Amino acid sequence: MRVYNLIIFKAWKLLLAAFFSLISLTAYAEAPIVVDTILACDTVKAKFTDSKSDIVRKIMAFSSSVNGGTQEQKSDVYVKWLIHTENRNSIMRLIPTLYVISKENPDYIKEYYGTVWFNDVTAKKEVRRAVKSTIPIKDEAMPPVIEMYTPDIYSKTIFKSNVLSPFNMTNKKYYRYKITEKTDSTARVIFKPKVTNAQFVKGEAVTDRNTGRILRANFVGEYDLFSFNIRMTMNDSIPLLPVNSQILVNFSFMGNRLNAKISCLFFKPNDFQQEPNVEYSLDDLRPSPLSDEEKAIYARYDSLQNVKPARMKDKIENKIYKKAWNTAQQALVNSFTTDLGAKDNLSVQFSPLLNPSYLNYSHSKGLSYRFDIRGKYLIDDNSDFHFLVRMGYMFSKKQFFFDAPFSYAFDVARHGTIGFTVGNGNRITNSSVREMLIKINPDSVRFKNMDLKYYTDNYYKLNATYDITDWVSAEVCATYHRRSPVDKKEFEEAGQPTVYKTFAPSLELTFKPFKEKGPVLTLDYERGIKGVMKSGIEYEKFEGDMSWIKNFSNVSSLSMRVGGGLYTDKSQDIYFLDYSNFRENNLPGGWNDDWSGEFQLLNPAWYNVSKYYYRSNMTLEQPMMISYMIPFFSKMIEKERFYVNFLLTDRIHPYAEYGYAFTNRLFSLGIYLSTKNWKYQALGFRFSVELFGRWK
Repeated sequence: MRVYNLIIFKAWKLLLAAFFSLISLTAYAEAPIVVDTILACDTVKAKFTDSKSDIVRKIMAFSSSVNGGTQEQKSDVYVKWLIHTENRNSIMRLIPTLYVISKENPDYIKEYYGTVWFNDVTAKKEVRRAVKSTIPIKDEAMPPVIEMYTPDIYSKTIFKSNVLSPFNMTNKKYYRYKITEKTDSTARVIFKPKVTNAQFVKGEAVTDRNTGRILRANFVGEYDLFSFNIRMTMNDSIPLLPVNSQILVNFSFMGNRLNAKISCLFFKPNDFQQEPNVEYSLDDLRPSPLSDEEKAIYARYDSLQNVKPARMKDKIENKIYKKAWNTAQQALVNSFTTDLGAKDNLSVQFSPLLNPSYLNYSHSKGLSYRFDIRGKYLIDDNSDFHFLVRMGYMFSKKQFFFDAPFSYAFDVARHGTIGFTVGNGNRITNSSVREMLIKINPDSVRFKNMDLKYYTDNYYKLNATYDITDWVSAEVCATYHRRSPVDKKEFEEAGQPTVYKTFAPSLELTFKPFKEKGPVLTLDYERGIKGVMKSGIEYEKFEGDMSWIKNFSNVSSLSMRVGGGLYTDKSQDIYFLDYSNFRENNLPGGWNDDWSGEFQLLNPAWYNVSKYYYRSNMTLEQPMMISYMIPFFSKMIEKERFYVNFLLTDRIHPYAEYGYAFTNRLFSLGIYLSTKNWKYQALGFRFSVELFGRWK
């Protein structure tokens, strides 16, 4: 009982702290600590140039040669990570993944030894041979820092899709270069961005004058909520990888200050046994001994673990309380994953209960929040079972929505699946019932004043998909809708049914003539059939849609979508116009951002009253488009987007939206203007929290 009371008390305390901190979460975030660089640029008399030097040209040429697709390489890696807490407060426990290091101990250490296989640094697979840590093994503190282990200085972006490399031909327009300290074989290249922006770095590199290969590099910058300083010595035989790298990272947020030092060593791989269950000791694999400071961190951790309660009862209660409380706190702010089965072939992941990046505001939907649960059961190499439960709540409409697809993949290679989905869809509008009642009772004022437009939509879908060829896929589906008016009382008083059922088989063909490198065309046919499962609505619907995301680089893209649809047959009196590719989407996905391919200011009623539609959407995304013209503004911006959306229906000729949005480490903000029939209609905005969006 005492354990239970303690858990309840602590839970309420944490929830109150979460509430008050979330109020100020997006309003205040300390700027990252800028790591001092050793560069003395002001003392060097050489002038910066716009990449016109022969040496800079050779660097760019060498970069292009190593990014052309190399044969698979293999290397062993040893990583040592030291974390020191300079200052912390209660908010630190609410920062995703930092709860595990928010205790009284200020110092933590983590080591691991692994083997990596790669064609380029960003496309690699890794097997960890041994791990030793004072952080729980399954927990990762500050996940974005892991991307810094192997910076890819020759790629377009240094860390996956972030931070533009100064050594790639695509990015040379953003940087200035200065050549100093030339010798017969090497040269020192100092680089800095033309404008200050979170996507750029500054620093120096020592390069081979003959080939352009980088020998050593040191650069500083900002990524997410971190500032970093990376020093690396490159590998002679494998130019993509360093021989060693030293990474200094500083993190500062709302009074919490951390710094981390990461050392990475790459060397010739050892011959490990192939058995998956073989365990290795990191003490046997460590390439160099620990320092006295590092040994002291392990010793302090061991001493805390060996503290024993005076009584066995206290020991049991402490163990239960500690495990329950740690699980409850981590579930609030961290993704929670559990692996089951002899081979961990079943995994279930829960998104955090308090995740700022799931908070969203739009002009048409108001404030909303969502939550995900996903799981996967691996049967063999070519078959698996997975599910995804997506839930959300729109506060302004007081509406809970969910979508839960369950899928069995019987042929992963050919995308052969059998799936079942249950959800409550979107509240759709339908004025046909009201029009029918007015037609039957033309003199009744009562029906004319009734609001009978909104219906809930519970649906069940059974589908199967398969790739017929490499560029043609087919999906057969049967969908059952059970729609009910939101205000049932008015229907009952009018003597009308309160449930409308629809059964509809459908066929979708997907064409990928250029496979993954070109547009994707889909053709849909759906037929509503009366009498099946008490269905009372008959209709026929055709839709076509083509989409394409053209990536110009890791950070620049053009997203395009065009499509149309129409109903060729529908019931005489009561019908629901519900398109597959033209609808209000509460759970978006599939695009580079959740805002592309959607109308932001369009009244949701238009989705369900249009007998036909034609739509087109286009989004241009780049790191710098107009922000560079505003110095202080440009420093905060990571990405910018322009949106153009166009719609033509039987009642709108036409509807258009024009939008601009930007993203930084804290939030995304979009501003949209719409016109209807070439006349101004509305101005609105959309907002979502990006804070800790990468900390999952």
